[in-house]
Amino acid sequence: MGKRPVQSRIPGTENSIAELDKLGADYAEIRDERQGLLTQEVELKKKVRAAMHKHNLKEYKYGRVTIVLEPGEEEVKVKIKEIPDQD
Repeated sequence: MGKRPVQSRIPGTENSIAELDKLGADYAEIRDERQGLLTQEVELKKKVRAAMHKHNLKEYKYGRVTIVLEPGEEEVKVKIKEIPDQD
């Protein structure tokens, strides 16, 4: 998502606080980005759940990847192990 255009000051709005106007706009932009990511996450969870059902699995572990379908509403849990530093 691109930045929203910033509106210049309108005569008669001298009581507005520029700092709060900017912070409010910045907050709304980040919130909107997060909502977009949440939508993508929900869709990917559906795909993971469907693939687990397709392969008749409740748990999948291979390499660094672990996927678990939790009982009940079948919540999807995905964990990726970090690779330790080679220092």
